[in-house]
Amino acid sequence: MEDLPVGLYRVQLVPFLKVLMIELPAGGREDVELVLPELAEVLVETVDGRTGERVPVDEFYYRSQELLPGQVHNDWARADFEEPGRFRFWTAPGAVTIWPRNQSKLGYGLAWMDLELDPGLQSVRFELEPVYAMFFEFREGGTALPTGPQGLYVSRDIRPVGHEGQVTGDGLQTDMRVEVSAPGVYEISFEGVTGDRYHRIPPRRVDVRAGEPTEVIVELRRK
Repeated sequence: MEDLPVGLYRVQLVPFLKVLMIELPAGGREDVELVLPELAEVLVETVDGRTGERVPVDEFYYRSQELLPGQVHNDWARADFEEPGRFRFWTAPGAVTIWPRNQSKLGYGLAWMDLELDPGLQSVRFELEPVYAMFFEFREGGTALPTGPQGLYVSRDIRPVGHEGQVTGDGLQTDMRVEVSAPGVYEISFEGVTGDRYHRIPPRRVDVRAGEPTEVIVELRRK
């Protein structure tokens, strides 16, 4: 690498995600060694948290939590696919977060795990729990709107009733699905939706259950 200003540089080796700091003096350096420790080799199986059967998630990722002072970016890497529901990756030992992608297409909710990895081979069972979600449909004049109207802020306007659940995924502008972390009753406020254009919609309570996305149909009436 040439034409770099003098200073201190952070180098992250992908896919091992080992972070090193390198001092670059005037005139440059030709003696830089990027030394990896003994790596952790991790086998991950994605399984159904209720049945224990393997779930064929197609993508799996990991991110090191080794952060240095002044670090701006914390990169992630994709684990190697071995067979449906089974992945392998190598990384520097220490704190690592792992998570699957596209598991919602299989009926599972968002999930991740924080691990403390040792050098050498180790195995992890990543348990997927059923999705807890609401599907919204806003109608005006009997016609369904393609996406959610502006003004419904799910993290503020959807509140748990009598439990500790919380909103974990907001898809109102894409697939009209809002995911929550736990089953139970949630109260939805539509104050920001109606504004000056629509008649007021009273707050509504919906019961969210495991693996059964709840339909929330809202009729909008213009003033």
